[in-house]
Amino acid sequence: MFDKLKAEPFGEHTIDCRIAGLPSVTLLPFTSDCVANDEMIALCARWRQENINSFQKIFAVSHEGTRRWARTLLLERPDRMLFFVRDAGGTLVAHVGLSSVDDAARSCELDNIVRGERSTPPRTMEAAFRGLIDWTYHALSPTQIRLRTFCDNTRALALYHRIGF
Repeated sequence: MFDKLKAEPFGEHTIDCRIAGLPSVTLLPFTSDCVANDEMIALCARWRQENINSFQKIFAVSHEGTRRWARTLLLERPDRMLFFVRDAGGTLVAHVGLSSVDDAARSCELDNIVRGERSTPPRTMEAAFRGLIDWTYHALSPTQIRLRTFCDNTRALALYHRIGF
């Protein structure tokens, strides 16, 4: 489903998220050339390590492990897509994604929502999240979008409730 996006050069396809009252952000699909880019892999590894307690599985984070995850669990899975979030200043600050995309059931799950840079302006993640949801409805036309998080992740819960989950 996402093969074409994943095969394009990084940055060729962008999704501009301009929502009234929120910071402007751009979503950039994680593409096959990202796996070979040591800086991008290092960035993902750092964000994964800093947010390790937000993941359902606890794992040892490493540069090569992150590269393997990106290749096998992002790029090679046709039902999964990750997007970097770029702020208005051009800095990659987070990533958001989709998984378990099921065309027949017209459903998907929001996944891998990670605020990587703590210095991002307030509501940046809300802008990225709303932008991803808008794009998902237009591109995939799901009748159901699911989301899972830990019940003690109060910051994430506040964001998800604000958006309507």
